[in-house]
Amino acid sequence: GSVDSRGVHSRGRIYPFKFFIREGDVPTLKEFDYVVEPTDAHHTLIVAALNPRRTYYVGIHTFESDVEYAVTANFRHLLDDECLNSCSYNGVCVRGECGCLPGFEGVYCGDYVGGLGLGQVARGLVNVDFWNRYYVDVNTMSNVLVTLTQIEEAESDCDLFIGLDHEPSFFSNDQNDISADTTNVVKIIAPGVSRIHIGIYGFQTCVYQLVVDVVGGCSCGANSHGSCIPGSVVCVCKEGWAGEDCRSPVVQLVSGVQDDVNYAMPGMWRFYSLSVPAGSGVTAAVREHMTEGLLHLYCNMRGPPSLSTFDDVENSKTDTHQIVHDGKMENEVIYFGVYADSHHSSNIPFSIVAWYAPLFT
Repeated sequence: GSVDSRGVHSRGRIYPFKFFIREGDVPTLKEFDYVVEPTDAHHTLIVAALNPRRTYYVGIHTFESDVEYAVTANFRHLLDDECLNSCSYNGVCVRGECGCLPGFEGVYCGDYVGGLGLGQVARGLVNVDFWNRYYVDVNTMSNVLVTLTQIEEAESDCDLFIGLDHEPSFFSNDQNDISADTTNVVKIIAPGVSRIHIGIYGFQTCVYQLVVDVVGGCSCGANSHGSCIPGSVVCVCKEGWAGEDCRSPVVQLVSGVQDDVNYAMPGMWRFYSLSVPAGSGVTAAVREHMTEGLLHLYCNMRGPPSLSTFDDVENSKTDTHQIVHDGKMENEVIYFGVYADSHHSSNIPFSIVAWYAPLFT
């Protein structure tokens, strides 16, 4: 269920105030569960997933005297096909509840708990007065750039908040960009070893794309399985790892055994390898479970593929992608990469299988 709390009604002018809600006790300026600072005299705050056995307290804090206001609370159950915040575009709505995609948690799948990688593109939706949250671990004295781009520009507006080693809020953040521009950018100067928490607030409903990158430094981030050669910004991965920041594992496939329950995030890779006897040919196939033409299948003999380094690619506009390597293998290992279309707004489920067979001479 949800509660709509409305106020403040002033007489012809807007007074500066803050609107608090707390479960189980009276809110204070430091202890609360929900808070918003309205920009007009009539405002609605939605509270998700109410506990029917608890009491919720509403607090109004103002810096003016003689402010007249009215607060009303309304309760309702969500419809079977209606979910809070549309599951942030990172979940599936079933009977009024969100089933979150892997990596996302929360009542409306608004918290990405796996940690973003540098250069990783995240997409989502945030409605009015909702928050979506992410974080990225870094270990760099180079500057870090956090870029939030609004994909659907018409009447959309979301704000970007940053907290170093703490989750940001309206009143507790280290940096922010709350402009009405379609792109919000925050540059973090030499963060060192830290966890950058990112909060995206919906001033208006907004579909967005989020990316965090190091500016002019080594592309290896914290928890990376690689290192940069002195004087270079390229992250060189250890065996079994791939990607620009060496945080993506290379999954070893077994010939003829299908690997299910995979999800590809938009603009990101999933990597695989297959050990092959000499003199064999190889076939790999990927099937999109719910989409068509949003995945691209790459193969490479010399290591995990990239958008610029590969031997073959299959990117047809169907739900099935297949690569056949009918030349005799000279190397013992062949690598595959599944890349997700960066223009899609949510994770893409898929299956992959690869197998080898001896070639006749």
